Amino acid sequence: GFEYPNSLPGPFWDVHFFWGHAQFSNSLYRQIMSTCTLDELYGIRPPEQWSVQCTHLVTEQMGEEVGWFYAYNLFEACPDLVSANATTATANANTVTDASDLPRQRRLRRLSQRRLAPRARRRLQSVISFGDGDSGLGAACLLDSMERWFGLDATKEALHIPKDNNFIVLDNGIGMNYTIDAPFVGPVYAKAIKAGLRVMLYEGDSDASGLQTAPMEDVWVPFLGNGTGEWTPAGRLDSLSPPLGLTMTQPWRPFGVLPMYRKVQGGYVMEW
Repeated sequence: GFEYPNSLPGPFWDVHFFWGHAQFSNSLYRQIMSTCTLDELYGIRPPEQWSVQCTHLVTEQMGEEVGWFYAYNLFEACPDLVSANATTATANANTVTDASDLPRQRRLRRLSQRRLAPRARRRLQSVISFGDGDSGLGAACLLDSMERWFGLDATKEALHIPKDNNFIVLDNGIGMNYTIDAPFVGPVYAKAIKAGLRVMLYEGDSDASGLQTAPMEDVWVPFLGNGTGEWTPAGRLDSLSPPLGLTMTQPWRPFGVLPMYRKVQGGYVMEW
């Protein structure tokens, strides 16, 4: 089920994220929105003070309807078997059909965090069709695509990264520690902006760990603008850090890219 607080103070943003991605029913969505108060949904009222009905709908029934999901990519569809030394690999995504087969399910979850040697990667490509078992339209397993992208000279030049820089993925790696040493990182951005630096904040719209577009917009739009006293997914502004009061120079708009000469929607952007 879903428990709060987690990376979010309340279920409002999770409810809209999972419902908006058709992960649970319209009827349950309407029940939640009509039963829970906004103070409960936004996390202004702590979970121990929620009504019994709201608690059941959010922490139990929503969890049952949504089921298992990969927290960092809702549409993850990785192959399920890779050898321990990552030099050979076999895969058949259609074999993972029994929910009670937990050891194999755990291997499935771990694969996205394991790096494959080139030989293993080539073998995987020859035996697996990413998205098998879910109509063939699931997102591909990203493997080491981010490391490769950051290793390109063109990428480093565009992001002003020194050419001799080596990018290493540490998220959830050995020794990774998520202990929070600051309640809000807004003052860091405020310091950078005051120093005349340009700041880019970004998130992925399939990230199911509370870092998707809606909660991030509800934090940074009021912080960068004039959200004095406003309640955000990070807490109430002013008590965390005074809003910056910057002028918006670009309202929300879509942007696209042109891979292989085809217009592709890349995301959305706002500027101050």
